[in-house]
Parts: sequence; structure tokens; C-alpha cells
Amino acid sequence: MNTMTTTLRPRAERRSGAVQPGPCTTSPDRVLGSGPMDKGTIEKAVALAGTDGEWTYNAQVWTGSLTLGVGSQAWKLTLDQGTISGPVEATAGPGAGEDIVVTGTTEAWANFLTTPAGPGYVDFFAAAGMGAMTLAPWPHDAPHHLALRRFGDLLRHAANGTDPAPQVQPNVSRHGQHESAVGRYIHLDLDGVDHRVYYETAGQGIGLLCQHTAGADGRQYRHLLEDERVTSKYQVVVYDLPGHGKSLPPQSQAWWTERYSLSQRRAMGVPTTLAAALGLHRPVFIGSSGGGMRARDLARYHADDYRAVISLEADSRLCSRAASTRPPSGLARTRIRPPTPR
Repeated sequence: MNTMTTTLRPRAERRSGAVQPGPCTTSPDRVLGSGPMDKGTIEKAVALAGTDGEWTYNAQVWTGSLTLGVGSQAWKLTLDQGTISGPVEATAGPGAGEDIVVTGTTEAWANFLTTPAGPGYVDFFAAAGMGAMTLAPWPHDAPHHLALRRFGDLLRHAANGTDPAPQVQPNVSRHGQHESAVGRYIHLDLDGVDHRVYYETAGQGIGLLCQHTAGADGRQYRHLLEDERVTSKYQVVVYDLPGHGKSLPPQSQAWWTERYSLSQRRAMGVPTTLAAALGLHRPVFIGSSGGGMRARDLARYHADDYRAVISLEADSRLCSRAASTRPPSGLARTRIRPPTPR
């Protein structure tokens, strides 16, 4: 997952001088993939694909080829409705149609094969988006996109000798035991209209507001609510946006006669109003996808209200722009952090 963390300073502290964001670098203590990107690694990934349900399901529409290049070397895989033959040595020329070519330097592939994936290397699309690898042409539909993404996962498993199959957790009896998360409803006035907003909370410390992706709900953060590494330092608050999950539309409006719209201003208003109602002083905000875009908006327009924002799976090109342009008001430091292994 691509993660951008932005640390914010109150306006009074910023008057003493701006801190320019540094270049997008990865943690120096991150361990790279143990296996090289070579024919042997590709052969292992092909073997894994032969029994991988996710690959089989998505790749069944793919009849063409996939060429993987590292430096001056390249290997081509031929696909017939998802069944792979190869690899054979090839030339990493331009791709076309269902003949896709992915290339990168030795360093780029080492970063890609890292487990967990390094920042910007979660899949081929992220790596290509930030200019670390090349991908052409981009898949024209979801099955091809998901198949290519899955093969990247299989390459990572092949390089590190890990099992890509879903793992079943041991059964531990917790009969009658309550988990720490508590769910409640709170009334918020948004644009002068009363909204009954549902949220779940756990932990103590600095407030951590968690916003889900568009069209989803707070269940996306269910594991975070039970992670003692987080809840021992943060008061995690996971909410459902109005009109999502358990936050039903307001009863005072004929909402069914109107087109649903979540403007930038209103989207920023929900977490900011919720934080004020819960008495959270300059909390941290984390958002995914559409929520990740809100994180960037909050960094620019509400820097005094948040101490940091974390953008997940938003615009992968923001990092390069942030490093080359003047930071918006309130942005003290932008850095990419690798995910912490669980």
C-alpha cells in the first residue's frame, strides 16, 4: 500500500520559517527481497500461478504475453486464457494490446521484491506511476489489471520463499469476551443539518481519525481498532461518512429526491466537526483512496486542526510534485514510510 505521511505544525510555529520537504526516499533499514529478479524467480512465480486461485480467476481472459525486463535482460511469458508457458529470453520491446511489458533497473526490482512492499512498489502500477518502472500498455480492463497485480505478488513470494495462499488463523476460544472497540452514535450539525453519525473507538492518547474509501464504511479499519501497538498510544476513532454504513441520511431532508454529493468542503467538514465534538485536540487523520485525497486537503486547508495526516492509495505522483514545488501553507515535512511488518 502506498503511504504518504505529512507532519503539520501549528500556524504560530510556522511563522519562524518553512521547512522544505525532502526527496521521496525509503527507510535505510528496510530489508530488500532475498531473491534476485531473474529467470529462476520467474519460473518459481509461474509454478505458484499454476495453483493460485486469484491468478486463475482473473487471468482467464488474458491471451497474449507478459515480458519482464531487468537491465539489459528480459524474459517473455506466453499466456493462453491465463495458462502460462515460459519464460524464454526475449527483448523488452514496446508492448501492445494484450502483450504487456514491464521493465525496471536492478535496484527497482530489488525494491519491488521487498516484503512487505516498499513505498511506491506495492504493485507495477504504483511503481510505474512514480517513474521507478515502465509498464506498457496499461491493462484495458479490471481482470487484466488484477491478474497483472497478482503476478507481481507471486513474484514477491517467489523471491522470498513465502506461501501466497491465504493463511487460516489458529482457533482460540474467546467465548463471552468483549473486544475493546465500542460503537456509538453522535449528532453532528453539518451545513446546518442534523446528522446521526456512527463511529467506533478504542484506545487512549492522541486522536486518530480513520476515514474509509468512497462507497464503503469503517469496517475497513476493524483490525486497527484491536491493534494494541496502536491503541496503546492513540484513541482510534473510525467513523462512517453520512450516507455510508450505519450513518443513515438525515431524517429532516428528502434525501431520496436529491443527487448524492460529497463536496471537498463538506468532506473536510465531517472529520473536523467530529474531532471538535469529541474533544480531540489536533488529532491525526488517516484516509484511504478518496479519504487519502481528503488527507491532502486537510493538510492544505486545516493545518492548524491536525498534527499529521496519512494518505493511503491516493495520487502516487504527489510525492514527486511535492518535492519540486513549494509546500502548501502548514506542510512541515513530507516523507514516505514503509509499512511495519505484522
